[in-house]
Amino acid sequence: MISRVRIEDVKPPVFKALLRYVYTEELPSDGNEGDADKGLTSLDQQMLVAADKYAIKMLKFIYAENLCNKLSLNTVASTFELAEKYNCNRLKAACLEFAAQPETLIALMQTHAKISEGSEQQNTIGLTGLPDLLNKLTVAFISN
Repeated sequence: MISRVRIEDVKPPVFKALLRYVYTEELPSDGNEGDADKGLTSLDQQMLVAADKYAIKMLKFIYAENLCNKLSLNTVASTFELAEKYNCNRLKAACLEFAAQPETLIALMQTHAKISEGSEQQNTIGLTGLPDLLNKLTVAFISN
């Protein structure tokens, strides 16, 4: 009799990469650079979540650093949301620093205004964390 374990909350390629790291300490190549614009679809984001779920601290650290180095206007809100949810203080600080750049902040505020007006859909473009990010930035500015 063969026993099986169903893992339904981690995509097969992510779990395969996770197992590969556990057994070989090899990281997967990043073959999905264009996917980060779609919210929690980048391999780095998914690997961070899986590493946290399975308590693989070094892997979580590696992917948090990868995300710090790949921040963009399209990823900063979803990455900030992940950093908050999975307690990645360094990543959260990097998101705040990136978002505080004048050009980035203006673009984020314009995007937030469009979402508030209903002309952009917040959840389909990976910006569900945008209001929280802007609130944290406001608090940081007031504190300084």
